[in-house]
Amino acid sequence: MALSRRTFVASAAAVSASGVFTPAIAQNSPLRIGILAPRSGIAAAPGLNGIRAAQWAVERYNAQGGIGGRKVELVIEDESSPKDTIERFSKLVQQEKVDCVQGIISTGVGLALGPVVEEARALTIYWDGTTQDGVDETIPNPR
Repeated sequence: MALSRRTFVASAAAVSASGVFTPAIAQNSPLRIGILAPRSGIAAAPGLNGIRAAQWAVERYNAQGGIGGRKVELVIEDESSPKDTIERFSKLVQQEKVDCVQGIISTGVGLALGPVVEEARALTIYWDGTTQDGVDETIPNPR
């Protein structure tokens, strides 16, 4: 059976009306916050307390509809050695696609991570992580 132009146009109109080829409208995706905090060792106490405080705040924000109508979701990774924490930071930013990274308590980790954060241009909030002199020495022109 040959397909007539009229049948083709009618079929195409029906498919188009059904939304098969229409682009997806931006969805209200959650606000993803990456947390890098120590959960073991000497810095475990402030790290675990920071994680609990973040979870507490997220529960309250989400109960009230989120932030700007977006629910908040935490993605928690461990802060340990500078090398491992840099890898976890990169994973949060590149693979997990977090909107912001928070945490960092160790000065050694914070100083090592500084140039990586600058290069990634990722919004990052250190909970502690360094002294002002350390930032000036490690990142001469911070953005």
